Amino acid sequence: MGRNLRAVFALLLAFFLCLIPKAEATENLRVGYVPGTGFLEEDSPGHLIGSGFEYMEFLAGFGNWNMVYIPCVNWWEAVDKLSKNEIDILPGMPGDYSTVPFAKRTDHVVARFPMELVLHENLASRHLRIGVLDYGYPIPNLPAVALENAFTYELVTFHDYADLKIHYTARQLDGYVAPMLRTPDEGRVVALFDRVSYRLLIRTDRPDLYNKVNDAMDQLLMNQPNIRNRLRDKYDRSQGLPLVLEPDEKAFLQQKKHFRAAVYMPHKPFLYKDEESGEWQGVTAVLLEQLEKDLDIEIEIVEGDSLENLKRLVARGTVDFVADVPCDFSWLKELGLSPTQSFRTIDYTPIIRKGFPLPQNPKVAVIEEIFPTQISVKENYSPNQIIYCHSMEECFRAVSNGRADVTYAPRSVVPYLMEGSFTYNLEALTESFYRENISLGVSTQADPRLWRILDKEITHLPPNFTQNVVLQEGTEIAYSFSPRWMIYHYPLLTTVGLFVIMGLIIGVMYYRYYMRRRHMMAIQQMAYMDNRYQLPNMLWLEQEIKGIWEEATRQEPDSHIYVAVFDLSSRDSMLELYSRHSLDKRLRETAMHLQEEDWVLQTAAGINTLQLVAVCQAATMEEMVSNAAEAVNHYGYIEHDSARISLHIKVGLCEMKSDTMLLMSEEKADMACRKIMGTMDIVKLYDEKMDKYLHLEQHIESSMGQALADGEFAVWYQAQYDIMTRRIVGAESLIRWQSKEMGFLSPDKFMPSLEMNGFIIPLDHFVLKQVMMVQKHRLTNGQELLPISVNQSRLHITEDGYLRRMKDLIEKYQLPPGTIQLEIPESMFANFNQKSYRDHAVFLMDSLHKAGYGIILDNFGGGAASLTLLDYLPLDGIKISASILYAAQNSDGMKEVLSSMIVLGQKLGLNVMVGGIETVEQEQMLLSMGCHTGQGFLNSRPVPKAKFIELLKERNGE
Repeated sequence: MGRNLRAVFALLLAFFLCLIPKAEATENLRVGYVPGTGFLEEDSPGHLIGSGFEYMEFLAGFGNWNMVYIPCVNWWEAVDKLSKNEIDILPGMPGDYSTVPFAKRTDHVVARFPMELVLHENLASRHLRIGVLDYGYPIPNLPAVALENAFTYELVTFHDYADLKIHYTARQLDGYVAPMLRTPDEGRVVALFDRVSYRLLIRTDRPDLYNKVNDAMDQLLMNQPNIRNRLRDKYDRSQGLPLVLEPDEKAFLQQKKHFRAAVYMPHKPFLYKDEESGEWQGVTAVLLEQLEKDLDIEIEIVEGDSLENLKRLVARGTVDFVADVPCDFSWLKELGLSPTQSFRTIDYTPIIRKGFPLPQNPKVAVIEEIFPTQISVKENYSPNQIIYCHSMEECFRAVSNGRADVTYAPRSVVPYLMEGSFTYNLEALTESFYRENISLGVSTQADPRLWRILDKEITHLPPNFTQNVVLQEGTEIAYSFSPRWMIYHYPLLTTVGLFVIMGLIIGVMYYRYYMRRRHMMAIQQMAYMDNRYQLPNMLWLEQEIKGIWEEATRQEPDSHIYVAVFDLSSRDSMLELYSRHSLDKRLRETAMHLQEEDWVLQTAAGINTLQLVAVCQAATMEEMVSNAAEAVNHYGYIEHDSARISLHIKVGLCEMKSDTMLLMSEEKADMACRKIMGTMDIVKLYDEKMDKYLHLEQHIESSMGQALADGEFAVWYQAQYDIMTRRIVGAESLIRWQSKEMGFLSPDKFMPSLEMNGFIIPLDHFVLKQVMMVQKHRLTNGQELLPISVNQSRLHITEDGYLRRMKDLIEKYQLPPGTIQLEIPESMFANFNQKSYRDHAVFLMDSLHKAGYGIILDNFGGGAASLTLLDYLPLDGIKISASILYAAQNSDGMKEVLSSMIVLGQKLGLNVMVGGIETVEQEQMLLSMGCHTGQGFLNSRPVPKAKFIELLKERNGE
């Protein structure tokens, strides 16, 4: 049963399928073509292009064909394939079709191309070899072209176009004649003539195919009547056609050379002046520049602000042509102009207000005299609907403010007009109201050749030439923003942005005010506060002293005001034993304790480090001294490892006679403090006897620089000798000052001041140069060189450029290593326990030693320097302090210390010397301990250079 049902169903289905009409089957149509002709090409495998290819594909739709393209080597091979029925149709064969008797041409022309004469540039001969193809091109006008261009010729026939091009490229031909399918790659087109028709060839024995192809071509042309022109523009004019001028046209251009052009549409992006350079810019300017380049002429732009002015310029012959006018012969005749063919199309678009639809009878704002108004607007609007304006900007403003409902403008001009008229509430509709073709308008008074030349030039330009320029110009408006534009387009965003900007401005102003205030506070703090101790400094105290004085004298008018300077008596040893941070902390605490005392009015940081200044009040001098001593006992210690260790604070006092004498009183108190340094006294009151010392110190500081320049400082020498033989083994250089005003000054009078104010640094360098000159003189004269030591201040450890200066000196004088020895005091290494300081000191000493200086550790044992210096520093010798020698004379314990120091130095391979020898007993004691080198008054006092040289001759036998 099921089988029968399925059979019945299958029969019914077959019956219904038979009733459905069958679609006509697609027929393959074999199309022959010759590559390289430009009519039909294969630019990549399987991809065909060309005007012939597109034409055949459109034709296939009307004939229900599937085109199959078969390449041929040349036209003769294509004809042969057609004769053998290997192809069905042959499109685009040029030449005399009578050469193909077995084929018949279609009724309609596929394309028409002029013949082109292409010649090489700069031909030497006027008799030319011109190549032609044997297809039988009709070229009857070639003799006239030759006559016009003043040459004779002979024709060379080729069977293959490719072969012709090979001979032409190799310059075996002067030129060739062929249909102009594309712009030539090289050479120049001299003439265009004798247009050739391209048709389709079909065998005569296939009338059905012939009739079907003709019918399909009829339908194609009815549906696409402009297909030939469109394909010609797309392929043949895409790169522009050659510009071929007649001899008389060339002569006219050479004679005329300079032309003047007016402008009909002076708007962006068509034509405008650059605001900075004043040069013409825009599409029309680019077009005119191209005309100048192609025609080798000069074009001057003449401004015309209205149509009436344009008429006057043309009528008077002031201009030769107008650059951009509507392509309308009737309208331009009234202006005295003739249009060339069109080179640009402009779409006029409606401009309305945003959010306002057009009413039924809208009012339109226009310029009365322009072409669109005459041709289109007046035909579509009644006179009472039209509002006339003087410019496009006025038309836009009329719509913007509601006086009109609509206006019309070229689409590419709209953004610029909105920007220029500030009418951001307008918008352009998408549909065009009117399309206008633009051409060059040539004056009817001008030479007729000018019209022909400009018309050919327009043909020479690619169709998209001006459109590309419009696109480039149009990008400018995209970045032309203004506040008004932003408000119209983005009101909320603009409002928020304005608030943000205002907030930023206020924030920046507040920040600048805040930072200025902070900077002023920081400057004030730097000026009036000591950053190290976080205490007011002397500058602040000087500003406030008047108020402090008045308050103190008001409360206790019979009391006295004193300035007290609290200073560490042995700051170098303190710094070595304790960190700077610990001492600074303790000094701040001491200042706080002093400030809490009733007799202390104000404390401040002193000018020097580890120094406090206090303004105090007491009834009597005795009470002031007692208060200061008691304060030292209470606060002058530091706690270390649960032990209280004295800081050895010394106090200098000076009574302040008035509130204007703070600084002078502080100097005197500081002088009194220095007077008791190294003594057991704690407090010292300034007295008048110290004025002489203060005067001397001030005089020293004021005259030391000039004294060095005037040669008042001199280098003396003290011999270092062998204790057993009395032979001189070296010397120490010492500085002496013979002042013109103060007389002879011993070092103890001026050295402390120079050490404190830093003048010791240039003085040390002076001594070093003098010693080097002495050694260089002895070396040059062949005399014995004994090492001479030069003292170096502890300040050199922080001197900028110290190492460089020392190396420069040793390189300048070229002395043997070790002949100059540097006596380095232990005090230079006060902070040796700090790694950064220690690394710097070791690097400095190593560098000096490698440069050729001997390194001697001076006053060894006299201070509190660590014995680790002997390990870290590159020492050549040590000079044991005279204080150890003096103490060893009266103490067996110190004698053992001295002996141990000598043995220690010798075991380390160092030269050991003892200074300060004054008695024979001291010499004998040193010899018994194994020390053979000494220095002191017993052997020789410091003497000038000349006396030292005499002593050297006497002792050493020179």
